[in-house]
Amino acid sequence: MKSSETGSYRFKSFLLDAAEQQLTRDGELVQLTPKAFDVLVYLVSHGGHLVHKDELMQSVWPDSFVDEVNIPRTIHTLRRALGEDENGSKFIETVPTKGYRFVAEVDELSEPGAVATGFLQPVAINPVATASGSDLIPDETVTSAKPRQNKRIVLFTVGFACAIALIFLLSFNFQSASSVKSNVKSIDQGQYTTNDEAYRMYLLGSALADKLTPKNAEKAIEAFEQAITLDPNYAPAYAGLANVRNSVAFMGSGGNPTEEYLKARAAVEKALAIDENLAEAHSYSGEMMTNFEWDFVGAEREHKRALELNSNSAAVRRMYALWLGFLGRSDESIAEIKTAIDLEPASVLNHKIYQQNAFYARRYDESIAEGKRLLEMDPEFLGVYDTLIGSYLMKGEDAEAFKWFLHELEQKKSKPDEIESWKTIYAQSGWPGIFERQLEQAKEAERNGNPSPMKLVRLYLKTGKPEKAFVYLGKAFDGRVQGMISLKVSPNYDPLRADPRFDDLIRRVGLK
Repeated sequence: MKSSETGSYRFKSFLLDAAEQQLTRDGELVQLTPKAFDVLVYLVSHGGHLVHKDELMQSVWPDSFVDEVNIPRTIHTLRRALGEDENGSKFIETVPTKGYRFVAEVDELSEPGAVATGFLQPVAINPVATASGSDLIPDETVTSAKPRQNKRIVLFTVGFACAIALIFLLSFNFQSASSVKSNVKSIDQGQYTTNDEAYRMYLLGSALADKLTPKNAEKAIEAFEQAITLDPNYAPAYAGLANVRNSVAFMGSGGNPTEEYLKARAAVEKALAIDENLAEAHSYSGEMMTNFEWDFVGAEREHKRALELNSNSAAVRRMYALWLGFLGRSDESIAEIKTAIDLEPASVLNHKIYQQNAFYARRYDESIAEGKRLLEMDPEFLGVYDTLIGSYLMKGEDAEAFKWFLHELEQKKSKPDEIESWKTIYAQSGWPGIFERQLEQAKEAERNGNPSPMKLVRLYLKTGKPEKAFVYLGKAFDGRVQGMISLKVSPNYDPLRADPRFDDLIRRVGLK
C-alpha cells in the first residue's frame, strides 16, 4: 500500500482513518482484514474514478504472487462490511472486465493547521452521535478542492482548531469512551444474520452449490438447512436452498423432480416473504418460472427486478444469462455471463453456463475453449463433457470428440474392459456405433424404471430415427420435462427444425 494514502475520509455514516487503520460506522468499529482495509482505502482515495484490477493488485499485493480471484473476494467482503444494497445504498461499482469504482460521495478530511500546534497532531477524531466535525465548522471554512464526488474539507485556523479539539475531546470522553469497546461490528455477522455459524453454513452451501453434481447438491441442501435452523429468518439461506433444490429437480437427481420443484418454490417464497428486496430470490424465482412453469414473460420480469436490486450479483447475472440463452438471444446471453464471470471468476457454474450458451449460439470454438478452461479449474467436473464432445462433433472433428469421450470415461472411473469395448465399437463403426450402443443403454434404463426422455430424443435423432424422437418429445411435453426449454436453441435438435410439428411444439412450450 502506498504510504501517501494515510488520510481520513467520511462517506455516508462511515469514517475511514487510513493512518490508524480504522473504519467506524456511527461510532462503531467495523472489523476488516488488513488487505480488505487497504483495498477500501485505495478505492475511497480514488473515489469517483475507475480503478483497474491490475492497478489494485500492484497497490495492495505488490510483492506477492496472488491470484486475481482475491480481488472479487475482497470486494465481496467489503460490500458485506459496508452493508451494500441495504436500503438501496451503494458504495462499490463493478466495471465489467476492467475494475471497480467507489461511487458514494466522499469527504476527505485534512488538518493542515494541526501541524503547527504540535500536541494536536496525534489526535484521532471519531464521530459521535451529538455532533460531527462538519457540524462545528463555520460555512466559510469549507471549500471544494476535488472534482466530481470528492470534497476536501479544510479545517480551521490554529486557534479555532484548538477550540474544536477541546470541545470534541470533552464530548468524546464523556459520551463514547465507556462504550467504544462494546460497539464492535464483526464482518462475519453479515448483512442478513447475526449468527456467525449460520453465515458459515450459508457460505459452505453456496460453494457446494456451485458444482453441479448430485452429491454436492445434497451436501449443499444440508448446509442451507443448518443455516436456516440456526437463524430461521435468514433470507439468503432460503434463497440458496431454493436454488439447489431447483437444480436437483432440473438435473433429475435426488428424487421426484416435481417434489423438488415444489420445495424450491416454497423456499424462494419464504425468502421473499422475509425480504422482498433480496435480488437473488427474485432471480431464482425467475429460474423456476423458466424451468418448470414455462412462464418466460414472468421470468423476464423477475430477472429484471433482480438486476434493479443488485446488478453486481454474479448469481443474478448468470441466471439472466441462462434465460437469455434459452430464448435464443445469444449475444446478450454471452455478454451477461461474461459479466458474471468478471464478478465471480472462480465460479465453476459461471464458466459452465458460458460453455453452454456458446454451444447454443453455434460458437463451437468458443465453447470448446471454455470447456477446457473449466477442466483446468476443476479436472473432476463431469458436467463439461457432453457439451465439449458435442462441440467437436458439430465441427465434424470426430476423432477429437472421441478422445474427450474416453477422457470422460476415465474420469468416471470406468472399468478398463468397458473402455476397451468402446474403443472397439469406435474402431469398427465410428460415432454411429457409439450412438447405437448409448441408445440401447438408455432404453434399458427406461425399462428399469429410470427413463430419460430428452436423452432418448437426442439419441434417436443421432441414429436417424426422427419419428421415434417425436414420440419421446410428446412424452417429455406431457411430463413437463425441464430439458424442453432448450428446444429453440440447442443444435442437437436441428434435424427437426424443418418439421412443422417441431415448430408447433416450441410454440406450445412458450418459446415463441
